[in-house]
Amino acid sequence: MSDYNITLDKMKHYLSVRHNRDDALIESFIKVALADVQNAIDRRFDDPATWGGQVLVDTNGNIPAPLEAAVQMVIGDLYYNRSTQFDKSLFENKTFTRLFFPYRKMGV
Repeated sequence: MSDYNITLDKMKHYLSVRHNRDDALIESFIKVALADVQNAIDRRFDDPATWGGQVLVDTNGNIPAPLEAAVQMVIGDLYYNRSTQFDKSLFENKTFTRLFFPYRKMGV
């Protein structure tokens, strides 16, 4: 699977991480987040057949900025909320939903 230009260095900058202790963890979160967003929109980034023959990934291997932001949000959530126990209620992140909503596969 391509990283769609969502690199370890880019994510460390996004997360404000300056050490190397969590590099392997962040790299694993990149893979998980890419899969998660593709599952959320029910499409593969690199499969033109799911986009009506259109190419979603540009010639540099980048996905559209809203999808990249959604992937970054998932990685940030995974990184900063690693615990499975919470002392407060969790709510759907409406920004995340708005970022990937235009790319969702809508079946009839």
